[in-house]
Amino acid sequence: AVVSTQSKQWYQRRVHGQRELQEKTRHLITIINSAGSASDCFPIIEEIKLISGDDDIQDSVKTDLEMLLLDIKQAVLKQKISHLLTSYDKIIEDEIKLKLSQMIIAEEINQRNQIEEQYDKIIEYVTTLINGNSLTGQLNSELRMVCTKLGVDGFIVGGGFIEKFISFNELIEKLSSSSKATFKVTRIEDCNDNFCDYSILDSVCPYGSRCSVSGVQRG
Repeated sequence: AVVSTQSKQWYQRRVHGQRELQEKTRHLITIINSAGSASDCFPIIEEIKLISGDDDIQDSVKTDLEMLLLDIKQAVLKQKISHLLTSYDKIIEDEIKLKLSQMIIAEEINQRNQIEEQYDKIIEYVTTLINGNSLTGQLNSELRMVCTKLGVDGFIVGGGFIEKFISFNELIEKLSSSSKATFKVTRIEDCNDNFCDYSILDSVCPYGSRCSVSGVQRG
């Protein structure tokens, strides 16, 4: 609902009545109108990035798009944290619950620099919790996944040899939806490589990379 309201306000201010801009943002508006939950917002984030990179887009529109992107990312993160606080209430330490709760109910602000500061503080704390193993199992995995999808520094694997065959994000999506992923390799010898990376396990395994189950590579 928050995303929909913000997007409609932006549309009325910058897009309404401008035929060329309406065409460039048609797909974005379609995605926004169909979004119902936080998980539906990730395609919106990618589409905004794509439009913002268009050289023909006016600077004022780009600025608004960047602000809209920041609002959406913060709304998604807060909604996810709220869901996890409810779902995993019994296993989260009281001190952590209190701090996370304070962050997600903080007063809403309109100044871009203040919103960025608020968002960065949440990301910094969540990153500390994940990397410090303060949150374990499925809770750790779900937070790591949302940080990966939001493009948070340190949660995107790039340049690894596995990305010669499949992108990290596509691999995570496949493993999350069906617990398996298949992709083509260049040579039969590639099947002997170990594709199992800790960051992948932490993103999709209910127990994270600390799970004692050993991975088996199949050709």
